[in-house]
Amino acid sequence: VQGGSEEVISSLGPLPGLIGLLLMPFIFGFPLGLITAELSSAFPGNGGYSIWVSEAFGPFWGLQESLWSWISGVVDNALYPLLTYRAITLGFGVMPKNVPFLMGWGLRVLIALVYSLPGLFLIRPVADGLGVFFLIIL
Repeated sequence: VQGGSEEVISSLGPLPGLIGLLLMPFIFGFPLGLITAELSSAFPGNGGYSIWVSEAFGPFWGLQESLWSWISGVVDNALYPLLTYRAITLGFGVMPKNVPFLMGWGLRVLIALVYSLPGLFLIRPVADGLGVFFLIIL
């Protein structure tokens, strides 16, 4: 989970904090996008970081990168339903620890299902849309 904008504003003040938040995509994101574009064109295959690390450091480190990237994604994505649950309960003025166990568990499962629905039902329409977009570009 990426965050920290609250700390930036409170530490630096409103104007420098907002200027820093506005400049961050250009200072960090733009060069990272250029690096990704360069490596993707140099190694045209599906695999991203795994291919790049395997080519640079060998298959063992490519496997390590793949494994730890996957673990990071699982842990990171598991946090979103819990953060949403906490925001909902606090938004209604209830401390999460005061919610009955089964009701809290059910709400967390419901939130996780809501987050997974787009992936279950929208993959095909998005793929079809990208295919149409590709044909328009040609």
